[in-house]
Amino acid sequence: DGSDESWTVSNSLYKLIINSSGIEEMYQLENDPYEQINLLNRTLTTHEQAAKAQLELELNKIRQ
Repeated sequence: DGSDESWTVSNSLYKLIINSSGIEEMYQLENDPYEQINLLNRTLTTHEQAAKAQLELELNKIRQ
């Protein structure tokens, strides 16, 4: 209905999606190119946590 904004940022391995309601999704693009497995439905590995932090930083730069 157009009332919910979403922001997406990705690098060569991961894609992070955050909507204005605070719902987040993160996908590992190489192993999951169709974005079926939301990594945030489980505990992230140390590498995934670092990737998420970097994507969030980039997303904040873009949104400013």
